[in-house]
Amino acid sequence: MEKPISLFVVTFLFFLLNQSRAIVGKYNVLELGAKADGNTDSTESLLSAWAAACGSSKPSTILVPKGRFLVKRVQFSGPCKNKAINFRIQGTLVAPSGHEALGNAGYWLHFQNVDGVTIHGGILDARGAGLWACKAAGNGCSSGGATVCKIDQIVLHRLTLVASLPTANCFLGSSLVVTKQKQRNSLDLLDLFRYTKLFFVFFYFFFEPWGNAVVSEILRTHLILGLNLTLDLNSRDSPGARCMAYSFDLVCRLGTKTLGFTNSNNIAITRLTSLNSQMYHLVFIGCNQVKLQKIKVLAAGNSPNTDGIHVQFSSGVSILSSRISTGDDCVSIGPGTTNLWIENVFCGPGHGISIGSLAKDFEEEGVQNVTVKRVKFRNTQNGARIKSWGRPSKGFVKDVLFQHVTMINVQNPIVIDQNYCPSHINCPGQVSGVKINDVTYRDVHGTSATEVAVKFDCSEKYPCSGIRLEDVKLTYQNQKAKSSCANAAGTALGLLEPASCL
Repeated sequence: MEKPISLFVVTFLFFLLNQSRAIVGKYNVLELGAKADGNTDSTESLLSAWAAACGSSKPSTILVPKGRFLVKRVQFSGPCKNKAINFRIQGTLVAPSGHEALGNAGYWLHFQNVDGVTIHGGILDARGAGLWACKAAGNGCSSGGATVCKIDQIVLHRLTLVASLPTANCFLGSSLVVTKQKQRNSLDLLDLFRYTKLFFVFFYFFFEPWGNAVVSEILRTHLILGLNLTLDLNSRDSPGARCMAYSFDLVCRLGTKTLGFTNSNNIAITRLTSLNSQMYHLVFIGCNQVKLQKIKVLAAGNSPNTDGIHVQFSSGVSILSSRISTGDDCVSIGPGTTNLWIENVFCGPGHGISIGSLAKDFEEEGVQNVTVKRVKFRNTQNGARIKSWGRPSKGFVKDVLFQHVTMINVQNPIVIDQNYCPSHINCPGQVSGVKINDVTYRDVHGTSATEVAVKFDCSEKYPCSGIRLEDVKLTYQNQKAKSSCANAAGTALGLLEPASCL
């Protein structure tokens, strides 16, 4: 009787195995032509795997086995036919060498309009050190902020762009007709004139026999981010001559973000390492229900604009049990963020966990219901920070909790800065319209690297209200630290060092 039973069991298990394969599609990038040598372009193999997984009505797994896989810019677009696509990355995805290779892509790896995507394991090596060095040396790479971008020549018909500072979304004007595409979080043209000093250079048109309009020395202006402009050029000197309207971005090399999700839902990422991003490491815009767990972010402490995790216009995001070491904010929280949970996160080096910067736009969504618990900051520029530019805005921050926070040699452990202007160039110099209230700091302890450990520099027009300090103990060089308050009101409870200035 034993042999028939054993045969039956084997047959049954074989049946289940085949059924599971039929239920779950598996796509190994090696079987689709990828090479794990770090030199052969495996982009098409990864895109083929995505096309098959996204086009399947069954749950699907994309496998990136051990090894180094060279991948150029990739766009993973949805919606897909199923809501259960799992990336299992056992190896490393590596960006092309040379900081120009990804161009002005925005993102190296970009997911858009997807639902139910999970990523487990793996390393994303963006090779950003070359761009950091270029920015530090000023060799045609913008470090952000008030960088001047001079456009030397644009050939419109051919869309050949030649710039002395080769990404920058520069503003074009004078006799050129410029219209801004409707896009969230962009300044309108009135704001451009109000907040930016524009320096126009007279330009002239000449027409080659085949009709290419060439504009020389169009303008010199300070860099403005986040704008897509449409250029419609009419020649006054040559009646009837007209260049078609083109939509494009002019970009001084700012760099590329490593991994982005936009307009996506039900995302889960675990045990992923982002290494040496050119700019932001992980970005979530317009997303709902995102869970990040055991994430590692690694970049040099002096790497510019390399925010670890950026969240904006998103709800239900949780960041858990992660370690972030980078050159900018460990976590940056942009407008429109609600129901954000951060717990058991280590930050350092970096610029802390920051809400903002806000007041980039007048029509700006608020930030609310943010919880930051059991986090540790070591050798960071800031700890728990809220920052907004000094200009009018409809934005707000409310219902924020920082609890069980450890500070180790942090320059600004607790800070609200509503006159934010890091470069101190072309600062708005106005009063921030962002309303900040109901922010609690509970059980915050450790050491400050500066004498002022608690600083609330709030808006004169809309003072901070409902600020709550509970059991805060911060010292400076084994001595008592200080606190500083401007336009801030609230309550203080329990042991407080430094003494409250509210």
